[in-house]
Order: sequence, then C-alpha cells, then structure tokens
Amino acid sequence: VHVVQMSESEAVTQAVARIERELQVLGIDCLIDDRDERPGVKFKDADLIGIPLRVTVGEKALAAGNVEFKPRSERDPKKIEHIPLDQIATFLHNKVQEGSKS
Repeated sequence: VHVVQMSESEAVTQAVARIERELQVLGIDCLIDDRDERPGVKFKDADLIGIPLRVTVGEKALAAGNVEFKPRSERDPKKIEHIPLDQIATFLHNKVQEGSKS
C-alpha cells in the first residue's frame, strides 16, 4: 500500500502514523510518501513505482473523517473512494486478500 501524505499538519501526520501501525499489525507492507513535494509529483511517482493500492491522506478528506483510496488499476483520476479513517486498515486488508486470490 502506498500512503501519500498531503501535508505536515498534526492531524494528517497522526493519521498517516495510525494507518502505518494498523497495516503493520495486519502484516501489510506500506510505503509512506511524506516528501515535501507537490501532489502531482507524488501521484506521478506513485504510478511509476507501481504499488497496486494508494491511500491519500489530506486535510480536506480528513476533516470529514475520511481518507482517499484509489487502486492503481483505476485510470480515471476522478474515481476515488472516500473511506473512513477508522475503517481503512480493514478495507485495505480485504483488498489485499482479494488481490491474492486473483
């Protein structure tokens, strides 16, 4: 799972750390992109790296209690799912399990 951190605000940083911890407990590898780069650079790099699942943690979605999920296979940049922060680890675990059955 590629976790893209969109700002260095306390709330976003804590949410990213939480996601990382929860994924580690579930045995899911994740890459945290907390670089000081523009969003477009981070998204382009995410596509180039090729990690199949991307989670974006930004202030706007987080204010509503959500993070953004997008599978790499989805080419439409507007097709993003908003998943509640407290459910993202389980959601990703299910996606990883689905992928391992394919």
